[in-house]
Amino acid sequence: MFRFTIRDVLWLMVVVAMGAAWRYDRRMAEQEREATVKERDAAIANERRIAELRAREIAGGLIAEPPSRGRINRVESIRAPIVD
Repeated sequence: MFRFTIRDVLWLMVVVAMGAAWRYDRRMAEQEREATVKERDAAIANERRIAELRAREIAGGLIAEPPSRGRINRVESIRAPIVD
């Protein structure tokens, strides 16, 4: 039959605690990485949307939403003078 001393139990507790701390740290790092990727994807999507709107403006003005209930919605492009 096995006999364990207090020292053996303490070493086992240290090993288990280190394993649990390592697992917790890995999980936190993974969550942080996922949040960073989501933020990056959102920033890229915003940049693409802004580039598309700028391209539309350069091409001849913003495209207005279709008129509803007989009202005409017109969006005009506002261009600032270029100063050299």
